[in-house]
Amino acid sequence: MGGHRVRADFRWSTSAWGRIADHAGRRRTFVVGLVGFALASALGGVATTAATLFAARAGQGAFAALLAPAALSLVSVLFTHPRERARAFGIYGAVSGGGSAIGVVLGGVLTEYASWRWCLLVNVPIAVAAALLAMVVVGESRATGPRRYVPGAVLITAGLTGLVYGVTQVGQGAAWAAPSTLVPLALGGALVAAFLAVQARAAAPLLPLRLVTDRDRAGALLAWALMGASLFGMFLFLPFYFQQQLGYTAVQSGLAFLPISVGIIASAGAAAALLPGLGPKPLLLAGALLGAAGRGGARVADARGIGRRLRVGGAARAAGDQRRDGAGLGGLVGVGPAPR
Repeated sequence: MGGHRVRADFRWSTSAWGRIADHAGRRRTFVVGLVGFALASALGGVATTAATLFAARAGQGAFAALLAPAALSLVSVLFTHPRERARAFGIYGAVSGGGSAIGVVLGGVLTEYASWRWCLLVNVPIAVAAALLAMVVVGESRATGPRRYVPGAVLITAGLTGLVYGVTQVGQGAAWAAPSTLVPLALGGALVAAFLAVQARAAAPLLPLRLVTDRDRAGALLAWALMGASLFGMFLFLPFYFQQQLGYTAVQSGLAFLPISVGIIASAGAAAALLPGLGPKPLLLAGALLGAAGRGGARVADARGIGRRLRVGGAARAAGDQRRDGAGLGGLVGVGPAPR
């Protein structure tokens, strides 16, 4: 449940934090996000109650939402030549996508040989080191222009909160037609619609609508969103299946994700190299097809099928499916929601 809350907090906050990073200073925002993430991780690592742990995880989500747009803004500002920028985004995609999968492996090792608390505490030295390095190496930059983006931030935050809360109610057993589901979904939808109306008239919109009305850009964003949604679902449920149904240890469960890491890192680098010559469309299509092939081959929904593949001489085939899955994701993260 804590993972759901972190990802929800991340989505609610990212748009507003992105504009804050542009105007408050990209390096400053990046460093504040790192320090805040370290503090939230430390709090979670020493938590003694569920409430404290959930609060720490929410803090991680909020500060991760501060980090992500600041990091992307820094990449865009520091690398201006198209070929250099493509290579930089490829590296960013490989690190971010591969890091997610490698984190599952490291989490399994820490849980089995140390304590689950170290899955949170390990973030502290890494974040602090990254913050110190950023202060020394990265120069400050910020955008200019009007900063009247608070109404849009409030509307989209409240709207997405309602939508996520409504879907969460269904996940907890409520029916889609139940008032506890319909009310937050309706309010969330109305607030998102109000956000779009405000953005259409705003002089300095939080989300310029041209970004999503452009067909190419909208298609790239949709592909990115669908792949991300399926990836997070897989990362959430597969470890439970490995450990509770197949009897894997925490380390074995983590190692089962290694093919995904290999696929992400390799294909993100390849996509960055091919992007200047081929353009984003062929790579997005290839990434989506590879991801679909990997997910279809794994047959996650067929419990007996995946158990047979992983336990009875099918490990190589299952690893191949995961490599294709990771390659598909790597193709998408290497390209990203690139403009035309």
